[in-house]
Amino acid sequence: MSQTQQVDLEFALADAGHSLTIDFAAVKEQFPIMDVASALTGQDVKKVGSNTYRLDDASCPLCGHNDCFTLYPDDDSFHCFSCEENGDVFELIVKNGLASNAYDAARLLLLGELSVAPTVRKVVKLEQPIYTAPPARLQGLFKLAANHYQARLDVEELMALRGHSEEVLVGLDIGFSGGLNKALRDAGFSQEERLASGLVKPRNDAPDLLRDFFPSGVYVFPHFDRNGQVSRFTFKDPNKQYQFQLPSQHWLNGVQFYGEESLNAPGPVALVEGENDRLSLVDAGWPGPVLATIGTLSQTQLEWLGRELADSDVVTFFDTDDAGDKYRSKVAQLGLKLTQVKLPDSVKDIDEYLHGDNPLPLTELVAAFTLVEPVAEAEAEAEAEAEAEAEAIQDNDQQPEVVKVMPRTAIFENELNDSANAERFVQMHGHNLKFVPELGGFIYFDGTHWTQNDLTPMILAQTVGKEIQEIGQMLIKQACKKEELSWAYAVLRHGSSSLNRAGIQNMLELAKPMMTARLHELNANPMLLGTANGVIDLKSGRLLAPRRAFMMTHHSPVAYDPAATCPRWEQFISEITCDDAEYAAFLQRCVGYWITGRTDEQLLFFLYGGGCNGKSTFMSVIQQLLGEFSRQISSNVLLFNRNGNTGPNPSLTKLVDARLVVANELPEGSRMDENLVKAMTGDDVIVARAPYAKKEMEFRPSFSLVMVGNHKPEIRDTSNGMWRRMLMLPFNASFTKAQLDPMLMEKLRAEMPGILNWAIQGCQMWQEQRLKASIPARLKQDVEIYRAESDMVGCFLEECTQARAGAKVPMSEVYAVYSRWAQQNGEWAMKQLALKKKLIEKGFAVPRYNSKATVIGLTLLDSEMADMTVSTHREQPETGANYTV
Repeated sequence: MSQTQQVDLEFALADAGHSLTIDFAAVKEQFPIMDVASALTGQDVKKVGSNTYRLDDASCPLCGHNDCFTLYPDDDSFHCFSCEENGDVFELIVKNGLASNAYDAARLLLLGELSVAPTVRKVVKLEQPIYTAPPARLQGLFKLAANHYQARLDVEELMALRGHSEEVLVGLDIGFSGGLNKALRDAGFSQEERLASGLVKPRNDAPDLLRDFFPSGVYVFPHFDRNGQVSRFTFKDPNKQYQFQLPSQHWLNGVQFYGEESLNAPGPVALVEGENDRLSLVDAGWPGPVLATIGTLSQTQLEWLGRELADSDVVTFFDTDDAGDKYRSKVAQLGLKLTQVKLPDSVKDIDEYLHGDNPLPLTELVAAFTLVEPVAEAEAEAEAEAEAEAEAIQDNDQQPEVVKVMPRTAIFENELNDSANAERFVQMHGHNLKFVPELGGFIYFDGTHWTQNDLTPMILAQTVGKEIQEIGQMLIKQACKKEELSWAYAVLRHGSSSLNRAGIQNMLELAKPMMTARLHELNANPMLLGTANGVIDLKSGRLLAPRRAFMMTHHSPVAYDPAATCPRWEQFISEITCDDAEYAAFLQRCVGYWITGRTDEQLLFFLYGGGCNGKSTFMSVIQQLLGEFSRQISSNVLLFNRNGNTGPNPSLTKLVDARLVVANELPEGSRMDENLVKAMTGDDVIVARAPYAKKEMEFRPSFSLVMVGNHKPEIRDTSNGMWRRMLMLPFNASFTKAQLDPMLMEKLRAEMPGILNWAIQGCQMWQEQRLKASIPARLKQDVEIYRAESDMVGCFLEECTQARAGAKVPMSEVYAVYSRWAQQNGEWAMKQLALKKKLIEKGFAVPRYNSKATVIGLTLLDSEMADMTVSTHREQPETGANYTV
């Protein structure tokens, strides 16, 4: 039976009501994973090892990272070492979003929907011979191999290529591949012993002849155990053509990491990822052992770390990509005495950083880039600390925080330098001044909150030079000997030079690592709200005294007054909600949610309504109430860019630490950027870059997104992921000129303390009854109507087609009618493949019938009827026979 006959038979069975049974093993034989990967990505695959392949551009189609996605044709599987996705050919299709399960994936392959031509493969399983050799002989062979590789290394060439020192390259026995089989044979090792080592293998074209396992022209890194015995080899190809390793069955002595021989040395243990990372860290003078994971961090390795390093100080320098974040998360769960270093995103790894421009010394590097804990845990920890501190000051909330700094009245000979000045500066001002690398500047605690001011550090830095001058003048008065007087004048001169611009800049630069705060530490507690006279604990509604530990950089300009009321505001709320008490209470809960930094509701709030209805006044008051926590953005930021993604958006940098983000007046007929909106209303990391900035900025949303307008934007994403976020807040009131109060804003500003209490009460209400669980029925209906109106394919189906069981119509004809319908209605016309996917989502089968894609269960209205209906949109399309709109 031919493939076409088989598919036709399957659909005949399906139409007759029979369920399909798919032989998954047979499908795998017909559709090799390399062919499927090539068809999905449009790229050729290339061989990078004896049994491993990669895509032509070496990228992962799932995470986009390079040099991490590998195909294994022997068992038809894939594995990405960055995002850790792996599986068989069906999982590759599912994880690319083309199928929901293995059955659907196999069905798509059999139907030819993925444009993968089936091949007939005869699977022949060969029994692999097992080679053995005495352990002592293998150990001796490994030692000779290491010496052979090292003797072939051109040290100066590798120094020029990678920047490593000769001392490290020679000291760690780095080598160069080639000619090993001959060297082992000449040394008297038998063919059986050479094959048992794994370092030699039969040639593909002549199995009776042997060749080196490692390709020629690559750098070889021998791995030693704690006793100095060679136990494993890895290699790096300078041309990045080959990427495979010696199979684990050939490793000796149970080694798990590259560098285990260094564990005999004292000092903190550094963990890195690659061979060059280890070499660079050793070269930089790391004062302890350095271990490299070599591209993976398995459960066995994790157990080894937890067991072998339980009593050691451990510092990680994992890469800055997603895989590095996963490694940090895994190691953090081992309970080690751990310091995690997260380098700037502008560099890939510690090797690149140490060979970059002006790298910090290692001690300063660790201090500057220590990641105490993952962001989510840091937020929880900050919230817990804030709650503990709130309890500690519960009986005396209004007492200001006092920090006493004792002046240093002595100075020693080794302190007449910039480094000592930096330490003195930190002692004097470290409690009130922090350096935030992501902001590129210092923040200063002014008694109520932390604020960024570039002049403040310069002014405070002058106090160091002045203090040293005062010490010098005191020493001059106390001097009794010539040597004492000479020393006193040296101190005085140092104090004067410390006031020079260069002295101040050097001191501040050296002080940064000692007074660093990370961006995720600022405003980390979403349930604290800074005000003009303190900090509100939104969980309890109590006023707390400002505390440095709260790390609040923003605050409301309104002072908290527990006795304040807002009768005019409450009247205004009643007016704009048309005396709907349920809606008014829901609106109050919305505002209560907005004043927090919580995003767990994952909602997009859309305030709409034409004419004078109060929505602009409402939002203006809430924005004034939140002050620095509120940000206004252009509606263009949220609109779809027809030119495609142009990189990190500079407009998004202003949203860091915001709690309310407002976009006004979306243009009529405009299309929303659904992917960006999903990111802004979820927990996804947002990437932004300020104008002229060299580095990108990453942050997680801490704000509610509110859109205000008279017109609803076009949303083409019909997925539940998009529409579960939509919340329509209608403003249906309409005020005449005679009803407008020209003094309304002035009256409402006078009630701001009372409006703050109203918002705090709304937050208490929200904590008792969450928004999604209490949306009024009519608001839910508004969203459903909006969704139906936005379902362009649903409108087309209702107006131009009719559902009929067993009917068939060529996909090309459906698309032709759809294109004409879209043009006549001024709608965007999607591609035929996109329309096909939408039809499948709506429950239609679209198989190939007589070599043409065919829609099953659908007929087109005759042209005369279609012309009558093609320009008539219905507000609420009805449900079809076997699809929903």
